[in-house]
Amino acid sequence: MSRVGKPLVECTTCHRSKKPVGRSAPMEMGASLCDPDCPGYYAEPKPSDLWPGEEEYEAGPICGDRSDTW
Repeated sequence: MSRVGKPLVECTTCHRSKKPVGRSAPMEMGASLCDPDCPGYYAEPKPSDLWPGEEEYEAGPICGDRSDTW
């Protein structure tokens, strides 16, 4: 059974939604999402490595850290 991405979590530092770990965001969304440059990105609540509703087998290889290995 494949994992499915959960809703994006909110960063407690910048109060934006955290983009999935190791995933790029569309240009039109990029500035509205928290990313690894924010000091709160890797803090709790941890970001997922999948977009909401995305299934793991659809995502292909994930670059960077995976949230389930922290």
